[in-house]
Amino acid sequence: MGLEYLLNVISSNIRQLRLKFTLRNKYNNIYKTKLEKIGTEYAGWYIPLDYLNENSICYCAGVGEDISFDLGLMKKCNCKIYAFDPTPRAIKHVEETVTDELPYIFNPIGLWDENRELKFYEPKNKNHVSHSI
Repeated sequence: MGLEYLLNVISSNIRQLRLKFTLRNKYNNIYKTKLEKIGTEYAGWYIPLDYLNENSICYCAGVGEDISFDLGLMKKCNCKIYAFDPTPRAIKHVEETVTDELPYIFNPIGLWDENRELKFYEPKNKNHVSHSI
């Protein structure tokens, strides 16, 4: 390992540290934001609750058979949820889980980068919920 290589590594590390310090100072409020995990271990996410309230609209795609994150958001933030998943087991799960009085709008469609129909293929393993295109 030559001296030039070692100096390049040190220089690169210093640039990275300088960038982190600059971003930390510039966006200090982001680092102070409280993150809370909503949902189960399998389908939970950490979110900044300070930024969500009853006027928020959240879009959840690929709900599968665990909508604990979606329902948790509604409970914590009193927000409206628009959820999307075209898979048969997800549709069945939402129909069995969500009641009409909840502000949960489910759309049994997939999201794609253009407006067209795509063929979904069932998983080879029948225990899996996700389909593929």
